Formats: sequence, C-alpha cells, structure tokens
Amino acid sequence: MALKLEDAIFNKASNQAIREALTKTAEERLKVMGASAFPAIITELKKSTVDKTFTAELERKINAATNKNQEVIDVIKKGGAIADTLIKILR
Repeated sequence: MALKLEDAIFNKASNQAIREALTKTAEERLKVMGASAFPAIITELKKSTVDKTFTAELERKINAATNKNQEVIDVIKKGGAIADTLIKILR
C-alpha cells in the first residue's frame, strides 16, 4: 500500500514538473513568435477537436487582453486537453 502511495505521489510530482516545463517552453515560444502567434493559435484551435465555444471565448479574451501571452499561459497552466492542444501548436 505504501509503495502505491509513493508511486502516486511520484507520478503526481513528475506530471507537475512536466507541465511546468511545458508551460515555460510555451512562454518562451510565445515571446519569440510575438503578436503573429495569436491568429495562428486560434486558426489551429479551430481546426482541432477543441470545443468551438471555448475557442471563440479564448479568441475574445486574447483580442481584449493587454497581455495576450498570459491569457494563453493561463489556459496551459489549467491543464487538460485544451492545454495539450495549445502546447502542440506552440511546438
């Protein structure tokens, strides 16, 4: 039982470290790409299986945001399928 708990804790910490590294990589990529990244991100999200309502909401938030990078990073930090799609787009 203790071994399974240790494995679970290790897996959770490992996944969190991976997510943080991917987030940092995405932040750097967004800085390099600049403003041209956002239309490309929205276009790719629209082509993907990501919920169209979410894509429209994210597009609205990005267009209204002063710090557009932070809007994307916040979504990535939340995790899930949408974050995974964003990370793939930014690679």
